[in-house]
Amino acid sequence: EDARANEVDRAALLKAFRAYLESNDLQADWDQTRQCWNDAKALEFEQRFLHELTSQVNQTIAALDALERVLQQIRRDCE
Repeated sequence: EDARANEVDRAALLKAFRAYLESNDLQADWDQTRQCWNDAKALEFEQRFLHELTSQVNQTIAALDALERVLQQIRRDCE
């Protein structure tokens, strides 16, 4: 029973983390910032950091999806 509770906790944690990543509207915040910070350094910051961060968030969401599918399959196999 403890193993089942831990599995449920992990699944809930994965879903919560995925929801957080998806709802964190970094692009909207950046768009607002760019209204008052619009120079070469802002463009450099966007290219050096924000593009990579967005890519990493998308990769993390895809990995969480894959992990969730694996956990679901394990649960079905163990029933």
